[in-house]
Amino acid sequence: MNDIKRNGFTLTELLAVIVIMAMIALITVPVVKNFTTKAKTKAFKTSVLKVVSVAQEYANDNNISKPYTFDLSPSNNVLDYEEGTIKSGRIILGVGNHTIVENVSDGKVCVNGTINNLKVEKGKCPTSYTTYFGVENIINNAGSALLNDSESGTYYYQGANPNNYVSYLDKIWRIVSIQNGRIKLILNSNSATDSTYSNLLTTLVSNYYDDEDIRSDYILDTDWHNGLVDYTTNLTSVDVKDIEASEHTENKKSIIGALTVSEYYKAGGSSSFLNISGSSWLLNAKNSSNAYKLDSGNVSAVDMSTSNIKIRPVIVLKDSLIISGSGTSSNPYKIN
Repeated sequence: MNDIKRNGFTLTELLAVIVIMAMIALITVPVVKNFTTKAKTKAFKTSVLKVVSVAQEYANDNNISKPYTFDLSPSNNVLDYEEGTIKSGRIILGVGNHTIVENVSDGKVCVNGTINNLKVEKGKCPTSYTTYFGVENIINNAGSALLNDSESGTYYYQGANPNNYVSYLDKIWRIVSIQNGRIKLILNSNSATDSTYSNLLTTLVSNYYDDEDIRSDYILDTDWHNGLVDYTTNLTSVDVKDIEASEHTENKKSIIGALTVSEYYKAGGSSSFLNISGSSWLLNAKNSSNAYKLDSGNVSAVDMSTSNIKIRPVIVLKDSLIISGSGTSSNPYKIN
């Protein structure tokens, strides 16, 4: 039998090659496309950071007061970045010592966040902007609702219902005071947890800070002034400065604490926003046997071993915060 010379491939072989190539394409094309997308996204993020650097230099060279907002629309390109690179968005300098990048887009991806924590997402940016500001703006906007204690450099909220509501970690708080850019918050309700006075701070930490819902890098480990407040007369007749001096004779460091007697009276006592229904421990004791509780506006000393008294957590937030909102109950300040 004569051998028949073959030229090319059989149909079966061609189909096999096509199937193999299709499988390779199916695997490699998404990988290449994903790699290309990531490269473009990274390049745009780098471009945004360069524009931020130019904005900071521009503000310094022109002695611009902060906070200051740079509009990045093409019609307002004062920063002279490459035309077409950025189509919309803004850069805000000096918000609680942060620089904010908001809704900066090239039409394909959207960049938001602070320069140390930028989030880059595919798609178009929102068309609306948020008003961000630092702690100093809260002080400027509070007006007569803030009592300025010039000796300690502390601002205390006072009155029945000031605009000092804060939404933080999915809970509603009220601002007690502001000192050196640090905000002291108190939960706007008593907890569901009972405690004896002796276990007050331990219970607060175990029930609140150890809970993942409240644990945060923004909460400051603080010295809490838990000195004895021992007066034989009614506390309402004692100068609040004297009460405060007594409190400062002892300190205990903790990540979370409670309201002091003097803070309650500085806010306005029974006519203040701190007066809510129910009873809760205050941070200070009267003597070795009795501690103060707040009960629907009344401050009284009771046996420390009493166990059916609630706890109301107080925390201090670190400075350089980014804040939005107006402080009302319907639009509370938000820590971003």
